[in-house]
Amino acid sequence: MAGVGLGRAGTLGLAGLAALGNLGSAALTATAAAALVLTLEDKWDRRLWKALGTYWFFLLTWLPIAAFSFWKRTTVWEEIRHTRTMAPQLPGR
Repeated sequence: MAGVGLGRAGTLGLAGLAALGNLGSAALTATAAAALVLTLEDKWDRRLWKALGTYWFFLLTWLPIAAFSFWKRTTVWEEIRHTRTMAPQLPGR
């Protein structure tokens, strides 16, 4: 039985550790999928290694942003009417 003898705090700690493991594996799986797409489309370039190596970090940085959006009040958006017409001006005229 999972969590036997650990107490409530130990069980919550294991749940938090499991959640972090799930997030980490999801980010690494997405990074592996990106590498697979680059391979299948024959788009590999040595300059992409750094980007691919940090892609997992980019994905994880969006988690706090997404979580914050659940608790932030929705902004009221107002329509901006674009009624003016402007002709492009060519240089030298």
